[in-house]
Amino acid sequence: MNKLMNSYESKLSRLPAVAVVVFSLASSQLLAHPSQAEAVQAELVQSRQLLQQLEDTYGRMDPRLLESLEQLGNRLSGLGEYDDANEVLDQAIQITRLSEGLFTRTQLSFQFSKIGNLIDTRDWRRANQLMEYMVSLLNRRENKIDEEFIQALLRLADLHLRGVVEDTTVRQSAHIKYATRLTERMLNLAASAWGPNDLRLPAIIYKRVVQLHLQARAVEVGGSIGIGLRAYSSSGLARPRGDVLLEYYFNGLSRLGQIRKIYLNQETPKPEAVAFADVYIGDWQVLFSNQDGAERSYLSAYNGFRNANINQQAINRFFHSPVLLPAISLHDNWEEANAASNIDADERIKAQDIANLRVTPWSGNFPHVSSPIEFDKSTPGQAGFREVGEYSLVLAGLEKVYRWHKGRYKMSISTAQELNSVRAGSLGPEAQFELEARIKSIRFRPKLVDGVAQAVSAKLFYDTIQ
Repeated sequence: MNKLMNSYESKLSRLPAVAVVVFSLASSQLLAHPSQAEAVQAELVQSRQLLQQLEDTYGRMDPRLLESLEQLGNRLSGLGEYDDANEVLDQAIQITRLSEGLFTRTQLSFQFSKIGNLIDTRDWRRANQLMEYMVSLLNRRENKIDEEFIQALLRLADLHLRGVVEDTTVRQSAHIKYATRLTERMLNLAASAWGPNDLRLPAIIYKRVVQLHLQARAVEVGGSIGIGLRAYSSSGLARPRGDVLLEYYFNGLSRLGQIRKIYLNQETPKPEAVAFADVYIGDWQVLFSNQDGAERSYLSAYNGFRNANINQQAINRFFHSPVLLPAISLHDNWEEANAASNIDADERIKAQDIANLRVTPWSGNFPHVSSPIEFDKSTPGQAGFREVGEYSLVLAGLEKVYRWHKGRYKMSISTAQELNSVRAGSLGPEAQFELEARIKSIRFRPKLVDGVAQAVSAKLFYDTIQ
């Protein structure tokens, strides 16, 4: 299920305020390990030498250079030498156009690498121009609808999601809309090419569900992005916030129901896949504060897992700790989901029943949500985050919580209560107050016992962007 998604997922982007810091840190790490730095440089020299030999033998525009050009471009990008990397990629693109035609799909991987380099250097003007060219390339009628084509559309949609937090403010709502259009288009094309019950569809559908949550949070929080999503005319007229949120809620619920239906319509349905669909439906109900809907869905999921012959203890162990919502990955297999949790069974059940939670916000503009794009947490880009503080809190199952937030009286479920600072960061009183308000707005999948939500004490580590 996740193979299609994981093959191209982008790394988390570096924010403007930390771009130089991140690169400097990566460089200092290499300098701190001379043997590693020497090995990297040796590989780079080897790649250049191999490319030069091939050019001397076959010429600069021979297709046999493509593999070496791609390797050299990747190594240059990894070292932060983006201008040199783009020159190499331009040569590769020219070769594919000369040998296969102007609109060949062979150039896609090189174009995506170049866009990534432009974004990493904060050159969004050129990146946007190249992304528009990619849209025209993917819109051509002669394109074959296969997994490579769908991956390209998904990758382009993810690049637009990067633009939501990295491009200029005036373009951020446009990036969300572009990502939406691309995802909707790939869903329609994939369903038409593969059939409405193909098991490759749920991962793409869930991608759209995560986008809908992002849009809902942007509208809920307000600001220029929220206004841009609510606007329906160039004169600045906007739809009411509540109407837009209700539309997103039913849209997401319909998408999740579609995933469940696909699992049910298989020749040999898997009860555990249907049960996981019920889990995600329950999560969606939590995100939109529908207490009754969440209770029904989580209980249905538990019964589904039991029907799949998964024992009660294993189910309760899997759902012992709360989970930040929305979950980014879609699972339909019990073993796969357990392996992806990266939490040992003994770690799930802790002394005094205290769960450890960590929240890493997507960006300063979206402090309430995690990144909708999976990323490699070992990359230097993570140097842009620092731990702000540690908090103790209580998650009281699906109990309704009422509070004032930004002048509005709101009801939510499965959010932090009895929030107390254990280790404060360096924030001032006003910033600390705002941070705690953000934490209280974050939603979690509750601890579940036999499919019923339970209260749990937790420690929460909240990271922020420096």
